This record gives sequence, structure tokens and C-alpha cells, in this order.
Amino acid sequence: MKTYIMKQKLIALGGKFDIYDEEENPVYQVEGSFLKIPKSYQVKRDGVVITTIRKKVVSLFPTFYIESDGEVIATIKKRLSFIKAKYDIEAHGITVKGSVLDMDFQVFKDGELVGEINQQWLKLTSTYAIHIYDPKMEGFMISICVAIDNAKESEDRATDLI
Repeated sequence: MKTYIMKQKLIALGGKFDIYDEEENPVYQVEGSFLKIPKSYQVKRDGVVITTIRKKVVSLFPTFYIESDGEVIATIKKRLSFIKAKYDIEAHGITVKGSVLDMDFQVFKDGELVGEINQQWLKLTSTYAIHIYDPKMEGFMISICVAIDNAKESEDRATDLI
């Protein structure tokens, strides 16, 4: 098992930050588009783009697409709920158990546990532990964490305007 830590910076112009391994070495770099519509993020390792995350421009609820090699490999959609926001992750063979909104969930591919994401509370900024059990799913798990965190941040900014 590998564990990565994603820490959002309080002020990250364009959404640029690193994802660290357990020894606090930067392994992945996330770069958000600045003043670009639609908003997108690139997840890179050693300077090579692993995935691109794009937000759908016109949508009743926030929708994000995770792309790899030009193909959409997953869709993350916010679902209507009266009590608490809910997110669906749609990808071939993927099921999710736990609370996506609370960032405390497990991801299964074809019934096998491939990773977990847990928000670390009592931190100044959003901090997540990303546990990887299947090395082939590493980029996917990192991308899910980035996309859902962005969806939650967008929602928080929208409610701040009300």
C-alpha cells in the first residue's frame, strides 16, 4: 500500500499544488487553469500529464470529467439531495462505498478494493490521505480526490455569495 497526502494551499493562484508521499516528497503536481473556461486541472508526475480534469461548463449540478489519453475514464456528478450534497462517481467497473462528500470512502474495481480517501480533520487547509492498494489505479485515485475537492470548493464559494 502507498499513501499520498494532498494539501490544498490557502491561496493557490490557478490551483497549483503538490501531492506528497509519506516521506513528504512531492510526487504529483496539480496545475489548474487560470481564468479559463471551462476550468480544468492537469495531474502530472515527473512533468508528464497523467490525467486532465475538466468541469462541465453548463450543468444544473457540478459535473467533472476525468480524462486520460484523450478519453473520459470517469464522470463525477453532484446529485440532488435535500439534506446533504451527494456525488456519484461513474466509471467502468468502479463502485464507491462510504461518504464521498465527507471525503471518507473506499473505491472498488470489479469488487476489489483499490484505494481509499480520507479527509484529515483539524488541519488549517483541506488535507486528504489517499491510500492506494492497486498501483495501476494510482492516477485515478489522485484525480478523484482533486475533482471532488474542487467540486466542494466551488460549492463553498457559491454559498459564500448568497
